[in-house]
Amino acid sequence: MLPLVQPLVLLIDNDSEAGHDLLPIQHLGDVGKRVDFHREGCADVFNIDIHYTTVNRIISTFRKKGLIQPNGSWKRFLKIHWDSLFAMDFMTIDTLFGKRFYLLIILELKTRKIVRFDLTENPCREFMKQRIELFAEDFEEKKTLIYDNALQFTSIDYSWYGIKGVNICTAAPNMNAYVESLNGTIRREALDHFLLFSEKQVRNIVSEFIEYYNTKRMHQGIDKIPDAEILESSGVIKKMKILSGLHHHYYRSSA
Repeated sequence: MLPLVQPLVLLIDNDSEAGHDLLPIQHLGDVGKRVDFHREGCADVFNIDIHYTTVNRIISTFRKKGLIQPNGSWKRFLKIHWDSLFAMDFMTIDTLFGKRFYLLIILELKTRKIVRFDLTENPCREFMKQRIELFAEDFEEKKTLIYDNALQFTSIDYSWYGIKGVNICTAAPNMNAYVESLNGTIRREALDHFLLFSEKQVRNIVSEFIEYYNTKRMHQGIDKIPDAEILESSGVIKKMKILSGLHHHYYRSSA
């Protein structure tokens, strides 16, 4: 099957405003037509079903041979939508007694600010619809929301809320790297330092850390604090304990 498929033109969906890029492969031979291939599904070529993994393998092979150059389409997509991009994901939190909670996080990529979070034992579709509706009310301007292929995310029609929904490719967590990195940060800098017993305790820890994350913690990626307050330039240096002294915030006070 591969010798038949390889000479065709591969079409990669850029997921960007620029549309689609046609990437011609050399030596089209007698095929004489262009056929659309999508990474997220299959194509029908001469009544032959081609799985997306086959397409991915062909693209990888031709890139190694230098016949297809990486087009950086995802980078272009991020650049085009950067001012309106948000990303969301669930992270799991297990207590000492075996109870599992799911923490929903929605992150604004431009500012690295966590704009919405919530904790639940049952991350169902109705839970997500309610949170998306609240998110849409908070940000009425045009927005694009990145999410993975979890059924709770993909079963929602985001256009109803004025949101452009973009789900990442299967087995490609790097396409949602910002919020994946945030999940790790919350674990390393907060949750991993406590024995977790109850939902109330988890909520208190997460709430206090996110307040610290948004208003006091420096972010190297943007070289500033997402939602920082204007600080005094002179005065006595004071220290504020975060999470019972797990972190500290230093500031100047004129009082």
